[in-house]
Amino acid sequence: MLPTMPSASRLMHVMLHVADVDATLAFYRALGMRVQVDRSDAASGRRNLFLGYGPEASQTLIEIASPSNAAQPGFGHIALQAPDVIGLCTRLAALGIAIEREPRTLGSGTIAAFVTDPDGHRIELVQPAGTGVTRRTVAHDGLDFAVLDGGGDRPALLLLHGGASRADHFTELMAALQPDFRSIAYDQRGFAGTGAAADTVVDHAHWASDVPAMLDALGIDRAVLLGWSMGASVAINAASQWPDRVAAIVLLGAPDPRYGVDVAKLRKRQAESDAMTPAERRARDWAHLEQALGAGARRDEPLIERLLLERAATPPALSAHTVEGYATRPDLTAILPRLACPVHLLAGAEDTICPPASGEMIRSFRPEATLDVVPDCGHYYALERPGAVARLILQRLDGANAP
Repeated sequence: MLPTMPSASRLMHVMLHVADVDATLAFYRALGMRVQVDRSDAASGRRNLFLGYGPEASQTLIEIASPSNAAQPGFGHIALQAPDVIGLCTRLAALGIAIEREPRTLGSGTIAAFVTDPDGHRIELVQPAGTGVTRRTVAHDGLDFAVLDGGGDRPALLLLHGGASRADHFTELMAALQPDFRSIAYDQRGFAGTGAAADTVVDHAHWASDVPAMLDALGIDRAVLLGWSMGASVAINAASQWPDRVAAIVLLGAPDPRYGVDVAKLRKRQAESDAMTPAERRARDWAHLEQALGAGARRDEPLIERLLLERAATPPALSAHTVEGYATRPDLTAILPRLACPVHLLAGAEDTICPPASGEMIRSFRPEATLDVVPDCGHYYALERPGAVARLILQRLDGANAP
């Protein structure tokens, strides 16, 4: 099953090899299309036209090319735009789908890759220059942090993922927040691409102190922090310790601050997971995700497959190391009243892990905090309702709270 394509993805064009460009052009002109882009090469004599009813940035086009590089005129490829071609190819490969041509950056800055469908039709995956996210590593505290960066000189929004997740979880939401914010996410220590050595301390104190270190490494003085689930606790903790670096915090599915983490339960679950076969672990995790998702998303098999891949990105041994860090969460009831920045809460109407009641409890410690309930949404906000979540965030961060 293919992973869910980000909401910023779209069908760009269908490419056809044609025997006579002028005859084909006349045909599609008769249908009301116009040449939107001409990428012909006069030196080689190769004709390459993109036809359609509107500009390439918003409309699906038909690409025609001649001379044909196929034995017969006909289908060439389908081009799909995605905000993170490298990440998409990684997920496809994890599902056993062969990458015909690995992602490469073209001279224009566009990132492109090719895959083939089960019948051999070629699919081009395209990330236009200046769109989506770029990948980099940031060295800090003996670790190489895996970072997704939306780029640009706009106000910065630093996204902090939850447990059993990684920065890739946010690619849809990051695309939806462009061009208003420079969205940045990173794999926190102990997770996925950043990882941790056996002697690396993985706890809430270090998760929080990594925040200003990331801002320093990226040349950012002040940012809005967005924390989801466990990441909400990290955002609260970081904002309390470095108030001059945090303009506001946005919390998605934040936990009830009155309750600590039951680490004994987490250890037991980890031990059970270690004893399972991959098939048993997959069945258990699938059932857990179905319970945590909103009613509509429970039937979205590609979305669940993507969440399973996120979990699998952190090896079991590393997960066991990270579990101990969950129990070090500070007393949020003591921290929340001391925060100097605005607090904005989003709660999924169908979130069974951190329901709207958890947000109301946070407001009992921060009465001025805003609380928006996201309809038809469970615990996985950034994948279930990225567009709706982005709109609510932008409404709250209307400029007054931007750095």
